[in-house]
Amino acid sequence: MVLLLHANFYAFDVPEDYSFKSFLRCLAEAFTLTPVNIFVLITGYFGTRFTIRKTMNLIFQVLFCVIPISLVLAACGIIDFDGYFFAVHKYWFINVFIALLVITPLLNAAVEKFTQKEFKTFMISFLYSCSSALFNGWTGLR
Repeated sequence: MVLLLHANFYAFDVPEDYSFKSFLRCLAEAFTLTPVNIFVLITGYFGTRFTIRKTMNLIFQVLFCVIPISLVLAACGIIDFDGYFFAVHKYWFINVFIALLVITPLLNAAVEKFTQKEFKTFMISFLYSCSSALFNGWTGLR
């Protein structure tokens, strides 16, 4: 599902017509997005132990894939190999995952000390801030 999700819109671009093929691609996107997000949540919950070595390994793996592939694609004239290609926002998932590694121990410590009322208040404000950030990102409102 991860491969289908990424190949669908990212590799083949977003459909711009109202054909049956575009409908099937949008349907595939909808059915793959939720399980992929659930997989990331479960992996993040069970696999978040911050260490410098783990973080450096992750960064090395990303660069090991991005740089050679980018060089080949640039040599073939498929992409323009410029500074924009290495822009931080293009690799948002890695940035978010590293932030998750750093912040998870703090969140776990806070949640253990919260009363039920404090936890409820925290969750409501957290979900509100996440939903408003997503809404602003989707609509372009800032």
